[in-house]
Amino acid sequence: MSVETVVSDVLAEVTQTEDPLMELRGRVLGTVIDSSSDGFDEARALPNLLADRRPSAIVKVLTAEDVSSTVNFARERGLPLTVRSGGHSLAQFGVADGAIGIDLSEMKRVQIDPVEQIARVQGGATSFDVATAAQVHGLALTTGDTQSVGIGGLTTGGGVGFMVRKYGLTIDSLLSAQVVLADGRIVTASADEHPGLFWAIRGGGGNFGVVTEFTFKLAKVGTILGGDLMLPATREVVRGYLDYVAQAPDDLTTIAGVMHA
Repeated sequence: MSVETVVSDVLAEVTQTEDPLMELRGRVLGTVIDSSSDGFDEARALPNLLADRRPSAIVKVLTAEDVSSTVNFARERGLPLTVRSGGHSLAQFGVADGAIGIDLSEMKRVQIDPVEQIARVQGGATSFDVATAAQVHGLALTTGDTQSVGIGGLTTGGGVGFMVRKYGLTIDSLLSAQVVLADGRIVTASADEHPGLFWAIRGGGGNFGVVTEFTFKLAKVGTILGGDLMLPATREVVRGYLDYVAQAPDDLTTIAGVMHA
């Protein structure tokens, strides 16, 4: 038996027993975290502290190409795939047992064009990231009612926030989006390009692709007043609220909730 044959057999054996995540680590610029990695428990944590899900790996992506490579890796191996943007999801969609998780938290760049009043927002940005960047220029996007709400989940779910009555849902301000499809292609969806996909991601939820960047039209705004009014949840209070909002000004947004306080 030649030396070359022996070496070939050894390499084949090593390849068969090698950690399959090594290939994924070689494909992406971001960090691949598994159960043996420092920070695994932090990376898989959810807002609901009772949730205890253990994904096969979490990929903290840095580019759209990283997302594409991760999608391809999961598809080739028949593994479930989850996507996490701001990580605020109370529905716990961002992490699943045995899945490959795409974590967009490192992709949170926000670029503001104050002349055109446009924002280009990466998929991992939060409402706080967008609001603080836009406010410098007297601009705003109608976003979630909590600063930790991720723009990715908010937009693909419609987007209700404090300015919704005056400026519409978040999706009403969406001009285009960069989307990674299930086959790994990176496309732009807008009214002119892939209009069917553009329609689907504006409130259609998941399973159409991974949005890695949004382009929004911003609104020119001044001072916005808001706050909480705590009242007892009596029949008179609830009836009074419903009667009032029926004739309230169109640009007044109210969000009512009944809860233990």
